[in-house]
Amino acid sequence: MKNMKYGFIAKNQKNRMELKGIIVISVFLAVAINILVYGFCELFKDYDKARWIYFGIGLLLLIIILIIYLMSQKANSKQSMDFSGMIIIKDNDEIVDIPAYRVSEDMNRNISSAFSEKKALEMQWKNSEKIDIFHDSAKKKLIIELIQYCILCKLSTCLTDYFNENKDDKHHLKEYAIQDISTVLLNNRFLKLFTEPMKDREAFMPSNSTMRTLRFDNDDDKEGKIVSATGKNGALYNLFELCLPEKTSITMPNENTICLDMQYIVMQFEIKFEGFNTFVCDDFHKYYLDIDSRSEINDYLFRISFVTKIKHPLFIGKKQSFYYEWIDLFMEEMDEYLSSDSFFKKIGWGGLQAQIRILKNKTQNREGNR
Repeated sequence: MKNMKYGFIAKNQKNRMELKGIIVISVFLAVAINILVYGFCELFKDYDKARWIYFGIGLLLLIIILIIYLMSQKANSKQSMDFSGMIIIKDNDEIVDIPAYRVSEDMNRNISSAFSEKKALEMQWKNSEKIDIFHDSAKKKLIIELIQYCILCKLSTCLTDYFNENKDDKHHLKEYAIQDISTVLLNNRFLKLFTEPMKDREAFMPSNSTMRTLRFDNDDDKEGKIVSATGKNGALYNLFELCLPEKTSITMPNENTICLDMQYIVMQFEIKFEGFNTFVCDDFHKYYLDIDSRSEINDYLFRISFVTKIKHPLFIGKKQSFYYEWIDLFMEEMDEYLSSDSFFKKIGWGGLQAQIRILKNKTQNREGNR
C-alpha cells in the first residue's frame, strides 16, 4: 500500500480534483450573484450599467479563484525530503556490513568489489587521512560517490519496475543508457567501473567463471540482456539504464548533487557527508554486530536531501502524472533503504534492547546471589 507521506504527485492530482469542485461551486455562486445583481439593477432600471456589472463581477470572481488556486499550487509545488543514515567504519578502514540495513549491505559489497578489481582505489582509501569534520579527504569523497552510486542503482531499479508494471502508455519514455548520461556522472568511480563493458575487464575474461543475470524485454527476445554479472574475486558488472520521460536532462550541478530535469518536474538529490559522528549504542555494536571493543569503530552520519519541484502544476493531468508517479514510490523506497531510524524500527531494536537489559539484570542478580 502506498504511504501517502510520500504521495507528492498523488497529492498534486488530488488538488486538481479539488479545483474541479471549486469551479463547479463557483459557477453556481456566480449565477446566484448575477441574479442578485440583476434584481438590484432592476430596482434602479439601469440596464446598460447592469450588463457591465454582470461582466465585472463575473470576471472579478474568476480572477480571485485563479489567484487563490495558483497561490495554493505554488505552496504545494515543492517537496523536500531528508533522510539520515549511518556508516560504521573500523579502525582498520573496513566498512562494517550491517545486516538488514540495505544501503550498508550494498555499500560493503560495492566497495569490496571495487577494491578487489582496482587496487589503486584501495590504496587511496587506506592512505587517506582519518575522517573528521575539519578536513576534506579521499575517504570522504569516496564515501559520497559510493552512496551516490547505491542511490542511482535503486533509482534505475525503481524506474524499470514501475514502467514494466504500468504498460498502458509508454510512448513518451526513453531509456537513458550510460552513454546518454552527462559525462560528469562518470566522475563517479563506482559508476564508471561497474558499467565498463565486461569484454574490457580482466575479471570477466572467458578464462574466469562468471555468474550472469539476464533480462528478457519481450516474448520475442530469445537471448536476453545481461543486467548484472559477478566475475573473478567478486568483480561486479551492472547494466545502468534510467527509463525516464523523453527530453529529460541528467546533470550534476555540483559533485554532491544529481539533477533530473524533466518536462514537468525537476528532482534532485544531494549527499552530505561532513565527517560528523552519530550516536549508536554499545549494545548494538556488541550484540547485533558482534563487535566487542568500542574503541575499534567509528559511527558516522550521512544525510541525503531530495528536492522535487513541479514546474507547471496546472498542466499535469492524469495522463502526464503517469510518467511521474514513480517519484512517490521512490521516496518511500529511499526511506526504507537509507534511513537508520527506519532500519532500527524494522528490526525492532527498541524491543530487543529492552530484552537485552532484562537479561543483563537477571544475570547480574544471579551473580550477586552466589
